[in-house]
Amino acid sequence: PISIKMRKLMAALLAIWVGISGAIFLTINSPWLFHWSLTARTVHTTGLTTAQVIKNYHQLLAYLEFPWVKRLNLADFPFSKGGLIHMAAVKNLFLLNSITLVLAIGGLLLIWHRIFREKQEWQMLRFFQIAIVVTPLIIFFLAVDFNRYFIIFHQVFFRDNYWIFDPKTDPIINVLTDRFFALSFALIGILFEMYMIFFYRIIKKQVLT
Repeated sequence: PISIKMRKLMAALLAIWVGISGAIFLTINSPWLFHWSLTARTVHTTGLTTAQVIKNYHQLLAYLEFPWVKRLNLADFPFSKGGLIHMAAVKNLFLLNSITLVLAIGGLLLIWHRIFREKQEWQMLRFFQIAIVVTPLIIFFLAVDFNRYFIIFHQVFFRDNYWIFDPKTDPIINVLTDRFFALSFALIGILFEMYMIFFYRIIKKQVLT
């Protein structure tokens, strides 16, 4: 049998896993974020209308999110060979995130069901208290030098330099701006913090009843 200490660790890790993976999934599927990041100047650089840019983004999102969409073919944005390779790698990461999210939710439900059944949920309160305080600090720390950590992220997850797009050969980078990625990062952090607060309140309510 799993010890209480090990069960607490597994519960905490699964909670973090679901929180981060879920926040990433929701952010990816928040096209309004891309709309919000667009400026008149950004759209002007493409020679397209805002509606055309948004249409192309939705086509890109469909390729990245749906396993059955095998080819990346946007209406108005061509890709270089390196660009296509990078986008295929991003697609794999997105799909991996979705799969692991489902698995983690299953594991989380099982272990938390046992914790609640055994009335051990009070032991997890301190973990969520710490997470609620630490999360904004981590977000602030990363945001201070966002570009540096953005580059480190790509160096860790991609073994080549195809993620460095040339606007001449991969013009999609003109609309996938630093502002868009910064807003996406901020939303992931906010969603994760909200998730932790929600979890904490559920446990606290359960302990007090």
